[in-house]
Amino acid sequence: MQHNGRDIGTFIATKEHRRFVEFANTVKKHRYIGLCYGPAGVGKTLSARRYAHWDTVEPFFREWPHNDKYIPEASVTLAQTRTLFYTPSVSETLRDMRK
Repeated sequence: MQHNGRDIGTFIATKEHRRFVEFANTVKKHRYIGLCYGPAGVGKTLSARRYAHWDTVEPFFREWPHNDKYIPEASVTLAQTRTLFYTPSVSETLRDMRK
């Protein structure tokens, strides 16, 4: 598995990851917007990427506007998860996020 161009090895489902999944499922069930925050390095981003199956669908989104190539695995994953992974920059404005 790679993240930001770095090889990070095998994903291990820790107690914190299971808590993240519980949080994300609750947010999805009740149709809330959830905000996950905490100290750096505890696995928030990796848990969110795993939950959204982002390693499968990210290549599809990276190429999509320029290439209409059909990627069946990404399409099936997107249809099943109905989850979006998005990490705004620190200086992101509300206007930029709406775009």
